[in-house]
Amino acid sequence: MRDPPEVRSRVRPGLEKYWAKPSSACAEALPVHVAIVLTPSHGTDIRMEAVPPNDAFWLLGEHIHRRRALHAMGQRSTLFGVATAMARQVPMLQAWRPRHPFLLEELANHVEARIADVGSTSDEGSVATGVARHRESTAAAPPAPARSAPSVAKTARSGAPSLVWIACWPKAGSTWLRTVLTNYLGDDGQPASINALVDVGRWFNSRDGFDEYLGFDSSHMTEEERSHHLAQFRAAVAAELLVAPRSGTKAVAHGPMFAKTHEAYRLPSGTPRFPGGAKVIYLIRNPLDVAISYAHHLNRPIAHTIGLMNRWQAHGALDPDGIQGRIPEPMTTWSNHALSWTEQVEQTVHVARYEDLLADPRGSFGAIVRFAGLGLDDARLDRAIENSAFHRLQAQEAKEGFKEKSPTAPSFFRAGRAGTWRGRLTPEQIQAIIDAHGHVMERFDYLHEAQQFLSAKN
Repeated sequence: MRDPPEVRSRVRPGLEKYWAKPSSACAEALPVHVAIVLTPSHGTDIRMEAVPPNDAFWLLGEHIHRRRALHAMGQRSTLFGVATAMARQVPMLQAWRPRHPFLLEELANHVEARIADVGSTSDEGSVATGVARHRESTAAAPPAPARSAPSVAKTARSGAPSLVWIACWPKAGSTWLRTVLTNYLGDDGQPASINALVDVGRWFNSRDGFDEYLGFDSSHMTEEERSHHLAQFRAAVAAELLVAPRSGTKAVAHGPMFAKTHEAYRLPSGTPRFPGGAKVIYLIRNPLDVAISYAHHLNRPIAHTIGLMNRWQAHGALDPDGIQGRIPEPMTTWSNHALSWTEQVEQTVHVARYEDLLADPRGSFGAIVRFAGLGLDDARLDRAIENSAFHRLQAQEAKEGFKEKSPTAPSFFRAGRAGTWRGRLTPEQIQAIIDAHGHVMERFDYLHEAQQFLSAKN
């Protein structure tokens, strides 16, 4: 609908989202001729692809609004019939559009052009007919019972896949680790694609999934209110994934699946955002190098990232318009982030320093593989490390692009070295980081080197 709506008030202060009343509406039912799934991407162009019927069914399922509420109302069977009929009888397109800038007019033109190409379905009203037939066949059957969210305890049985969190403040090596793990799991003789790395983290951070679980829009909630429900929501997601891993999760049979997060384990108030019972690989890197690498990632001055590392309100990257498809990810300060994960006792934690991964990759990655429960094969690990060499990652990014790169950054894979802070940070910047994080730097053996460097400068 191109008619400008009557814009109402903001949904809430500070969020570029508004209540809007359409200028017109249709009272009677209309046939469905085409379905289009809008999907943000890290590319620069708009592209549209036809979706096969089997994939269309799953895409429809993921985009059904308030699915759990419909289940609770006993409408699961009807919902299945609608999705099945649409997947079989309605052409579906997936429209990929760049995240930044959001080319709204261009996207609308692409959609209208493809709708004209697709035209009407051969059997007008066929979706309604299919749904009606399904209703007739199930009219005598009792409503399907509502499915309650399963608990982790019910599915953490012997031999089932397990969950391992990869947690860190940004730019501490989580992408490199996931590349090594992906190559170790695949080991097909070729380097794994950097755009297909192990990570089921998106399922735990889906705003649509969280809203469906709650039964209302989480954008109306405060950070503290969201955190109060997040651990339980993530326990339910973990249970579903461990019972039936979804396509693309890259879980191995009877082995772990990995979920990356940059969130702090708990808020400063003490509210945990993650359920207990899982394993955690916590990656940590010298904050002096983090300040440089994160500045490159954000394409911002180093002074900005030093300030960000000191902010209790620091979050993962947010879309400029304030609307995003994932739950906001509070990181808090660099120090609090490290302590929130390494001092909690609800999960078993293995701490790995980025510098140790560089100095002794076989020993350090081998310890991670054993901790995760994969079973260590030295020859396989050597191949995985070689296929994850930094120059290979840079070459892949140059050739294929990398979907996790910030839209404003020149590249994702910058240097892959330790100690670059010595030639990049001023003494004042080094001292500012020490003043804010010295106690945690000392705990992880970063403080002495920085103090020695400053002493030699004086």
